[in-house]
Amino acid sequence: MSFFIFLFLPATILWLFYWAVVRQSIVDSVEDDLANLKDQVAWNIINNSAGSRTKSAQRLIEEVEDNGFVGWISFSQIALHLFKNRAEIKAESARELATFEASPKWIRDARDANARLTIKAALANSPVWWIPLPIILLSAIFSKQVLDWWNDAGTTATQLRSNNFGNAIPA
Repeated sequence: MSFFIFLFLPATILWLFYWAVVRQSIVDSVEDDLANLKDQVAWNIINNSAGSRTKSAQRLIEEVEDNGFVGWISFSQIALHLFKNRAEIKAESARELATFEASPKWIRDARDANARLTIKAALANSPVWWIPLPIILLSAIFSKQVLDWWNDAGTTATQLRSNNFGNAIPA
């Protein structure tokens, strides 16, 4: 019995340390990076950068405008939503590809940074996914289908974070 106590106590302390200090630091840095990204996009729009009046720029503004739910989004939620609404996500990804394909580099880079930061926050909130994640990413190198799934997960994460799917995340 004392073996389980000595095993459970350090595990609990490490888990609480992660959840209170490490995770919070990661989420705070993501929130700061998203705020900087929002300012960068606004600055490019104000300066009339190339493509700042296009549909892709307006869509990007909508995506980076809402930084809500960064502290609560989880990768399990993204995977579940991606699994349940696969056809809708595929259609949305195709629309986004058509919208952002011919856009200037700064818009594509900002969109990629937005998705990457949202996935980072989701993974910080979901440490259980750290075990299968290397397998998923290695599979993405060798399989286009897994790479498409990973890209769709980024799209889903961004949309879930900004609550573009209606009531996907309770307010």
